[in-house]
This record gives sequence, C-alpha cells and structure tokens, in this order.
Amino acid sequence: GPEDRLYAQLRLLYGEYHRQLKAQKLNYLNHRIQVLINSVKRAPKENATLRTDSMKSLCSLATEVQFVTRLAESLYTTWNQIKGLRQHQNFISTPAKLVAINVHHTCQSSTILRPSSSMKQLLDDFDTQ
Repeated sequence: GPEDRLYAQLRLLYGEYHRQLKAQKLNYLNHRIQVLINSVKRAPKENATLRTDSMKSLCSLATEVQFVTRLAESLYTTWNQIKGLRQHQNFISTPAKLVAINVHHTCQSSTILRPSSSMKQLLDDFDTQ
C-alpha cells in the first residue's frame, strides 16, 4: 500500500543520507579548503594554482552541502508523509518508528559552508585577478 511505498522510500533516503554523513566528505572538503587557504596566505600572489584549487574545493563543498541538504529535506518530507498517512488511516502497517529529534542549529550541515574571513579574502583576491 501507500505506507509501504513511503517506507521503502524513507529507507532508501536514510541509507543514502547515512552513507553521505559516514563518508565525511563535507568535513574533508572543509579541511582541504582551510589547508589551501593557509597555503595561499603563505604563497606569493602569483600562485594561481593554489587559488584555483581552493576555488574548486569551495565549489565542491557547496555542491555537497546542497546535495546533503536536499537529501535531508526529502527524508523529512517522506517522514511527514508517513506520519500524515498513519494519522489519516488510523493504523500503522510498517515497522518504521517515526521519531524526530531537534538538532541544534550549529550541528546542521548548512553551517559548514558559512564563509570564514579567510574564505571571503580568498574570494575577493580571486575576483580581482
């Protein structure tokens, strides 16, 4: 039935979400950007390769953050659909236990891309070249 399809979708979304978080790609890219920014600070202004690598890493980080954010939104939407369907039909036909936990804002993935002053300087320097 409809709840079974939503439950299957929820499991697939959660599996992908969990895989993304376990891979820690966001943390890796964020760390890589910080290392590149520090290298750019120490390198002469002519070092375009470091700046280009920094910009590529920043773009990759932005793409990953958008992907994980959309995945989390889809996961929550599906969760709400199951919850609404269960309320409408007045029974539960799947083993999914629907529990939501509030997550403090600083722990959310969208804060990973908050630009630091170093990143802003890198972007400013890149724009002027």
